[in-house]
Amino acid sequence: MNTNKIRERFEKWISSEPFGRSILRNSLDETVSAWPGQYSDMNTEVAWLAYQAAHAEAGRGMGEVVGILQELVDYPNETSVSDCERALWAEARALLARLKKGEL
Repeated sequence: MNTNKIRERFEKWISSEPFGRSILRNSLDETVSAWPGQYSDMNTEVAWLAYQAAHAEAGRGMGEVVGILQELVDYPNETSVSDCERALWAEARALLARLKKGEL
């Protein structure tokens, strides 16, 4: 997931109840703002830094999940599985593809 999508989700979350924090950001112009691009509400800025760190940590763990899922979908011998198992592996492959594209 890219930073813009993460920021969009963060801003929706932080500006909604029960928080209702401002998502107004300082100017990107360094001659106008000592903290260009940061949230003007320090509580929002600190929450944004924590939110980013949490997503980065989750992303590192997601790499492990993708690796394990890849091993699982590569494992079965398609000729020796039931239709139900075949359908489950198809769903797992679809999930893996979405994870690799960053859709989840």
